[in-house]
Amino acid sequence: MGLIFKTVSDPKEKVVHLPRLQEMFDSFYKIGRLPEWQEETFIHRVKELRNKGAKYISIKTGPFRPADLAKTMMLASKAGVDLVTVDGSGDGTGNSPIHMMNEWGYPTVYLETVLYRICQKMQEKKIQCPTIVMTGGFAFEDQIFKGLALGAPHIKAIGIGRAAMAAAMVGETVGKMIKKGSVPSDLSKFGQTIPQIFCGLSELRARFGNEVNNIPTGALGVFNYVERINTGLQQLMALCRKYQLDCIARDDIIPLTKESAKVTGLTRIMELDLEKLNGYLVLIKKENIFSFFR
Repeated sequence: MGLIFKTVSDPKEKVVHLPRLQEMFDSFYKIGRLPEWQEETFIHRVKELRNKGAKYISIKTGPFRPADLAKTMMLASKAGVDLVTVDGSGDGTGNSPIHMMNEWGYPTVYLETVLYRICQKMQEKKIQCPTIVMTGGFAFEDQIFKGLALGAPHIKAIGIGRAAMAAAMVGETVGKMIKKGSVPSDLSKFGQTIPQIFCGLSELRARFGNEVNNIPTGALGVFNYVERINTGLQQLMALCRKYQLDCIARDDIIPLTKESAKVTGLTRIMELDLEKLNGYLVLIKKENIFSFFR
């Protein structure tokens, strides 16, 4: 008994002794070769997919060295790729080993800042940036708002992976509990049935009618989770007086520490608006403070 992972890292390696390994182990996983694209072959491949009818083409990359990330962005732009997903550390959907998901690469805030600087350079040189989706540990609406602000105006969307999967699994588990009549006490206060516990069901019923009865509770869990994110994000945007996603800007977030200010390139709260503040104080000094605020 046992489990073995075989990683093929050498593109020239053609022989994998799979039969022999299967004799030795019950389970055998082969992790395929990682592509090392050259500019000519990559552009050719994108054109080939277009000719076969692909309307949109996207690629996904991770927290690599800044030079490699810049090369990827330039190549995606030159090939006319529609979407680039950049995945920071602290995320993953479970297909990779646990330590790789948690420890490989570098945190999303560092990666997004590097990506922002690359996009700024591309913009200065009038090079078209592909649409970018940032992922890496995003789960709640405040994190999504910060992610959109930190990468504005280049980061167009935030991707959610593990958190949405967790919502699906919880929804499925709760659905099974409801069918068995063993609803947990923290949920039973809302009721004992699917319509009572899954609050988004009424909205879905208005859209789909009786077909809503065929929707799995795992999907209902994801729907409720996304609705929560949607509502929370709208509230945060309204507080900042930003009523469209593309209105969110980098100055909508403020670093509190010297380290975060240094990493992001944003102005720390203690140094923010000093000129305006001094101007207001001079004005208050010259005039009666009560007339100033009246």
